[in-house]
Amino acid sequence: GMRAVSELTGAKLYATGQGLMPALAPAPAETPLFRGFDHVNVRDQASADAHGLELGLDDAFLGITGEIGRNDAPAGLYVCIQSDMADPGRFQAAVELARTEVEAARRRGTKAYYVEAIPGVDHAAYERMADLIPETRFIPFSQVWTHGLPLSAQQTWVTSRFHIHLLAAAAGARGIAVGVKKGYYDVKHESVAALGSGWSLALDSDAPAMPQQPGSLRDDLPALTARKRAEAGAIYPPLH
Repeated sequence: GMRAVSELTGAKLYATGQGLMPALAPAPAETPLFRGFDHVNVRDQASADAHGLELGLDDAFLGITGEIGRNDAPAGLYVCIQSDMADPGRFQAAVELARTEVEAARRRGTKAYYVEAIPGVDHAAYERMADLIPETRFIPFSQVWTHGLPLSAQQTWVTSRFHIHLLAAAAGARGIAVGVKKGYYDVKHESVAALGSGWSLALDSDAPAMPQQPGSLRDDLPALTARKRAEAGAIYPPLH
């Protein structure tokens, strides 16, 4: 579709921060996926290897600094578990892991919060732990949209969401990233770990411990955001 637009209008074609796993079939060398594009990169090594493309950064790095500063979040344990895009049994396993962490937090006197990233889809997990997290500490998507994702270095997280892993780790939070779909979410979470999130990864039946120290992503954030903004500036030069 994008190539057709380019042929009709002469528009340049860009694809940045792509995630292309799982590869449904080997990429034929004579008809590459992004043939005719002016600029392409991907956000994970597996996608780069499968299609012979440059490894770049997720486009969230363009606005990540502003998102971290939008909402002052109290310290505590934060949970967000999706019920969509999950392999059989992985949703329930993710809920059980989250419940274990919430119960441990309660014993330490730490408050737990639940964040809804997608309305409805993320509510199913909350329904299974509402006995542990009161409704007053349920943060609906509407609040996230209006006031920003609650992010701080004083948090711990249990989440299946790729971008929450990325943003929270960039803010200095510790956490456990839960993979719910083999070949898809494990690749996503591994890409954030490769950037230095420092988070534990629960990608199979394992239930790793919460990290005791944050990763290096927060310290490396200025360089990473500068790199992404330089890419955007090269693609979209300022108008004069």
